[in-house]
Amino acid sequence: MCVPPLQELIRDPNVSDARMLQLLPGPDFPTGGIIMGNQGAKDMYSSGQGSVVMRAASHIEALPASARRQSRQVNSALTAAVYSRP
Repeated sequence: MCVPPLQELIRDPNVSDARMLQLLPGPDFPTGGIIMGNQGAKDMYSSGQGSVVMRAASHIEALPASARRQSRQVNSALTAAVYSRP
């Protein structure tokens, strides 16, 4: 949630990047991708530019014995999100 970082910024307009990273560790993607590392978020807070490496997540589900296959792979977090500056 982004309310605490905004409250901190209102209280102290010169809040440090480290403190902001503590309150808001990285972007939240609607596709649910897993963010790998936090250097990109640090760069975004300090310079206004940065990139984030994301990974998809999946798991294997067993199917009932009556199914033609024994299992299936289910993608639970996707990385098909591209955000760029206009």
